[in-house]
Amino acid sequence: EVMKPAAAKALATRVSQRSGEPWGVVVSHTLGDNHYKESYAFLWRKSAVTNDGGTTVYLDPGNHFAREPLSSQFTVTVDGKPVQLTAATIYILYGDSKRDRAAEIRQLDEYWQWLGETFDGERILLGDFNMPPEDPS
Repeated sequence: EVMKPAAAKALATRVSQRSGEPWGVVVSHTLGDNHYKESYAFLWRKSAVTNDGGTTVYLDPGNHFAREPLSSQFTVTVDGKPVQLTAATIYILYGDSKRDRAAEIRQLDEYWQWLGETFDGERILLGDFNMPPEDPS
């Protein structure tokens, strides 16, 4: 997640300069409620990964997420073969308790199903879940 979309673009420029390789970036519009907003960004090395587009902020029927997830489709090469990969990112609201976090986490199954219906290829969900991995939510 990024607080300022311009910062993600500046980071891609800086990484490109430092590495000597071009890096791509895609940034969402600002997401969140009135008192706390941020954007999501994907950054990738263009010599290894191609962004195929389809960058989408989830419409969130039911308004379950404080900041709607972002997804984008990429092609990566694995064992010499191109593989389509949908990367999706989420930042689960921290809230005041685990119950606040668990409510959004339970909605991830619906989002995961939507990703499978919307995009071809493999899927990966990235982000800050604000819960330990062993938590049942």
